[in-house]
Amino acid sequence: MNYMDSFEWLLCPVCNSKTRMMPTYQRLIKKKRLQEVRSFINEGGYFPNSIIISIDTNGKGLTFDQASSKVDSTISKIGILHIPKRYRSAYIIDGQHRLYGYSDSLYASTNTIPVVAFVDLERSEQIKLFMDINENQKAVPKSLRVTLNADMLWESNDYSERRQALRSKIAQMLGEEPTSPLHSRVVIGENESTPDRCITVEAIQSALRKCRFFDTYGKKNVLQKAGTFDCGDNQETCDLFYPFIEKCLLYIRETCLPEWDKGDRDSGMLTMNRGMQAVIRVIDDIVNMLVDKGMITPKSQDLDDMFGLIQYYLKPLTDYINALNAEQRKDLRGYFGGGADTRFWRAYQKAVADARLDFNPEGLEEYWQNETKVYNDETKSMLREIESKIKDIIAGRLEDYFGDSWLIKGLPKPIYTRAKNEADEAVYEHVSNNGEEIDIPIWNYITLADCKQIVLNGRNWSLFFEDTFVRPEEINLAGGKDPKTDWIIRLNTITNKLQKDSYSVPVDEYSYVKSIYDWVMGILVF
Repeated sequence: MNYMDSFEWLLCPVCNSKTRMMPTYQRLIKKKRLQEVRSFINEGGYFPNSIIISIDTNGKGLTFDQASSKVDSTISKIGILHIPKRYRSAYIIDGQHRLYGYSDSLYASTNTIPVVAFVDLERSEQIKLFMDINENQKAVPKSLRVTLNADMLWESNDYSERRQALRSKIAQMLGEEPTSPLHSRVVIGENESTPDRCITVEAIQSALRKCRFFDTYGKKNVLQKAGTFDCGDNQETCDLFYPFIEKCLLYIRETCLPEWDKGDRDSGMLTMNRGMQAVIRVIDDIVNMLVDKGMITPKSQDLDDMFGLIQYYLKPLTDYINALNAEQRKDLRGYFGGGADTRFWRAYQKAVADARLDFNPEGLEEYWQNETKVYNDETKSMLREIESKIKDIIAGRLEDYFGDSWLIKGLPKPIYTRAKNEADEAVYEHVSNNGEEIDIPIWNYITLADCKQIVLNGRNWSLFFEDTFVRPEEINLAGGKDPKTDWIIRLNTITNKLQKDSYSVPVDEYSYVKSIYDWVMGILVF
């Protein structure tokens, strides 16, 4: 039997059904590596290690004709092993590149390759063996692990792992199916990324994990939330959901083709990780709204029947993407870290919400309130007044008790020394530049953060401030005076954040400052 004839079809993507049935690791052939292996062989190189394969007999076992000549002192047997004469009778677990590297080499018809074969290994065992072998040689890339998990966890006893496998499979299919608008645009296995192929399976799987398309489970496989497309079985769910997500993405590609073709070039905003994650999550938001309103039933309704409504809500998103200007692109792509993914998603949500008033996903309004600096000016004003009031209370009580030496007796030495040096420096600069004497109080250089240390310094707390600077709701707070005055540090942190022009005060910080402001302004100065 010619091994090359029986294996070579595995590289061909023409027969889609066969490709889907193959274990994922069978499709991880890299053209560049093949060329390198072929050159190595043509230059006289050889591989002393075996190729690892798994032979699938469909449970019928193998026929082995033992040779008449044998050595009695060994357990080895010599003879002819008959491999089933059908496609998919053998899978290469390790050594694909070595095997295919011979196909067009000078030694294709003359060299033999040692093989170690396993018989009727379960698919999960094949993948585990592949990963064990490759991890001991070279770390298995994360993108490869994701695609392997699509096979390895497909029938896991843990239902959460099954859904993980389902998400991986959907991501993989989007990159591999010839009908997919993302065909060859997703980095799968060990493929290298390019400006066109720059979407990772991890990114797609991550977006799907944040969606409500599939069931979610807790401990002991307890269903926590039913998915909008989940049929209870991975394959049924995949067969229902994949055509839907493919149709949605086809619509977006057709209506945003110039942007779709950009990939990661020219400030592309769509066919790159963050853009595609945002699109998938907005599709989920639309589905959730329509399901909750009883307007669509994905598990029983014909895809074409419900897609008209989906398209109605997707159109504002495509209009927004097509109209993006350079400044908007720079703003969105300028975000980094975990917040960047959210920024894309919320921007795409807002594009739909602005045109479809009934579309109002949870958290969208609050997010943009947090991001548009609507609370900045008022928060700054309240912080200035709070600081001024706190300093007035501290200065008044220390001066009443210590008299003219209140700064030295009431302040910790490091704070007094630093503030005095800064005041002296300011006086020096003023006199040098203007030639006139000026008095700048040391107290001007006491910060809000300093106030906590002054309040807690020595006997200050028990003599002057214990009954004043503890918020009513924190009187019984455990830990003593330090945690009871942490509100001062939190205010100082917010003050420092506002020094950055890009910072936008979120609702929760504004509400916190407002509560402190209302309380502090009510404290009587005496």
